[in-house]
Amino acid sequence: MYKKIILLGTLALILLGLLAASACSQATGGNSTSAKQILIKAQLNADTVSIPLSEVDKNINTRFLVNTTTSKLSFMAYNYDSQLYVRADICPPCGSESFTLKNGTLVCDRCGTVFNAKTGKGVSGPCIKFSKQAAPLEVKDGNIVMKGEELAVAYQNTLNPPK
Repeated sequence: MYKKIILLGTLALILLGLLAASACSQATGGNSTSAKQILIKAQLNADTVSIPLSEVDKNINTRFLVNTTTSKLSFMAYNYDSQLYVRADICPPCGSESFTLKNGTLVCDRCGTVFNAKTGKGVSGPCIKFSKQAAPLEVKDGNIVMKGEELAVAYQNTLNPPK
C-alpha cells in the first residue's frame, strides 16, 4: 500500500515539474535556447551605425564594437521573441562585455548577473543596478541602422543609470 502511495506521489511531482517547465517556457516567449554572443562587424557612415540583419537573424545573439575618438564601445544586438534589440554591452562593476541570451534573459558571462531580455532590467546578481539600456533602431535595406549619438546615450545610461 505504501509503495503505491510513494509511486503516485513521485508521479505527481514529476507531472508538476513538467507543468512548471512548460509554464516557464511560455512565460519567456517559448525561447528556451541558449545563445552565446558572436562578434560581428559594424559599419560607420557619418553618425550612422549599421549591422547586417542577416547576421543577427543567423546568430540570434551578436556583439559589435563602435570606435569613438576616445574609446571602443561595445553593444549587443539580438533577436528574442521575434523582436530585435540593441543594447549597451557592458557590465560596469565586473567589466564584462559578454552576455548569453538564455530563456528570456541576458546572463553576464563574467559575474552571472541576470537581466530581462525584453526590458534590459536587472533580475538578480551583483550588478543588478546596471540595466542594459536600449538604443532605438530601424531596419533598412537589410541592415539594422542606429544613430551614433543614441548608441552613446544608451551606453552612458548603462554606465551611470539614471536616478
